[in-house]
This record gives sequence, C-alpha cells and structure tokens, in this order.
Amino acid sequence: LDGEYLTFEVIDGHASYFVTIDGISYDVDKFEGFWLDHPTLPEVLERYDNPEYRRFIDKQFFTAREGLRYLFGERKWMNDPARMAIVNNKIFQATVALRAGFTLPETVVTSDPRKIMDLSIRSGGKIITKILSPSPILDQVILTKVLSEDQLKNIDSAMYCPAIYQPYIEKDYELRITVVGEKIFAAKIDSQADEGTRVDWRARPKFNDTEARMQLIEIPTFLKETIRKFMGMCGLRYGAIDMIVTPGGEYIFLEINPNGQWYFVQLQSEAEIADAIAELLMT
Repeated sequence: LDGEYLTFEVIDGHASYFVTIDGISYDVDKFEGFWLDHPTLPEVLERYDNPEYRRFIDKQFFTAREGLRYLFGERKWMNDPARMAIVNNKIFQATVALRAGFTLPETVVTSDPRKIMDLSIRSGGKIITKILSPSPILDQVILTKVLSEDQLKNIDSAMYCPAIYQPYIEKDYELRITVVGEKIFAAKIDSQADEGTRVDWRARPKFNDTEARMQLIEIPTFLKETIRKFMGMCGLRYGAIDMIVTPGGEYIFLEINPNGQWYFVQLQSEAEIADAIAELLMT
C-alpha cells in the first residue's frame, strides 16, 4: 500500500496518469503495452473491518484502474479488460468453446435442485460441482468437489446459490495450456498419481514431497487449430486453458482463465512463457 499509487492529474491544462511503484512514479503515456494480472485491494484493505467501507474502497480503486483502459485502450493489452470481463463468464466461454469445436462435459449451471438431481441420475450418481467465479473470500480457494451422498440428499440447499455441475469424468491426466499469441505451451499434469489430487490437483499442489509433476508435451494439430480458433472468437491474445484427457485419449475442455497464472508452469516445465509474453507485448 505505502509507496504504490495510481494518480491522475490535470495541471496547467495537461492531463497525466501516473503509476507509482516502490516510490518511483512512471508516466503511463510512455507505456507501449499493458499486462492486466489480478488487480486486488492491498491486504490491509481487504481485511478492513467495516464491510460497507471495504466495498466502497474497492469501487473507488476499480474506477481509478478503469481510467487506464479508457485513456489507453488503443495500446497493446494482454488482454483487453473489456474482453476479459466477458470471457471470464463461464457460461459465455462454454458456449464459445462448443462453437469453436471443443468437446465439453455435460454441464448444468443452476440453483434448481431438480436439475441437479436429474444430472446426478443421468451420471450414475457421481457429479462434481464448482463455482461460477473466483471466490471473493480472502485466503480461501474453493475447489472442485464430488458431491457426497449426504450432499445429494440435502440438495435443496443448492437453491441459495447457483453453481456449475458436471458428471465426474475419469482422467488419464490434465492439461494446462498457456496460449501467448500464436504460441501454445501444453503442460501435462500427472494429477492421477496421488489420491489427493484426482478431483482437483490444486488441492495439493505439492504431493509425494514434490511439486505437482508437470512436463511440456506436444498436442495434436487439430487441438492447436481449435485453440487458436477459440482464442480468436474470444478476442484474446493470452489465456490459460484447463483440459482433461480421458483414458481413451479424448481431450475435454474445462475452462479458460483470460489472465491465468503462468509462472508456476514455467518453473516446473521450463516452458519459455515469459519470453513469449515479452515478445508479444513488443510486437
């Protein structure tokens, strides 16, 4: 918080926007490209006691950041915030993914208990649930879960909050596909090697005393073509796509995060993602 600021000024008839980092101010007008990662309030404000004031503060910071897009929207963005806001919607991205040619699991997004039970019956009683958007609860990641028998018996409670429901699909492994412009980095995650990571490998990013095992692999040409078509339809230059591969070799699309984390992939797989990002921002 201290030493990091956004400042817009109108002085002597001239408008300027500055970003201050570690006490050093930078004129945003001199920036050629923008990387919008995961803007959040500083932790001291996230933990602000009064929730009404916290929401007020969050809105003010959001509006200040929006000035960047309004003033410099023609610059190189990775990605454009307006496109990310659209594609972040899981319903939108699933629809576009189908149109692009991906295979998706049977999916129900609802708060209707009857629809959930219908899916459970069709799926042999084993379904998973996951949230529609990132958790706003500080320091809490809500993972993909298999619904237990007790949860299915008390499924009426689902009416209080919509969520994503899908059949549980057996996996051979998972894919984290980082797309930077025309470059595609596909990392295989050996999530089925440990019981604790079978449903959601993020539950134990470290298992068997090692990082979740990850390695770069080559994916089929048809899948690369589908990915590039999908990215074009979404209007994205960058994205992190999550997929699963079944024991039968079927590639199933789960979701895309338009500003998904990539550094952990580079650390564990030696993918040269940072170089690709720098190159794309400079060209």
